[in-house]
Amino acid sequence: NSFEITYPKANEREQALTARLERTETKALVRRGMLRLSPEHRAIILMIDMNGARYEDAASGMGLPLNTVRSRIVRARAALRDVMLELEVTP
Repeated sequence: NSFEITYPKANEREQALTARLERTETKALVRRGMLRLSPEHRAIILMIDMNGARYEDAASGMGLPLNTVRSRIVRARAALRDVMLELEVTP
């Protein structure tokens, strides 16, 4: 019984490395974008989008009315989108 060790082809390794680098760059870009947001926008995005909190839990945890959380997350996402577009154009 013999077995054969197979290694990914050079092209597959290159694609995997490229994908990993792109993820790392994206994470760094998001971190930079988050730092440019107001504390309120940063907090709501962290709680809901990054930590997976439900709107109701975010409202309770932040001591805010549910509708305030709903409107704030919409504004926060728009602000982050604008910042991300700016960062991609001007490093």
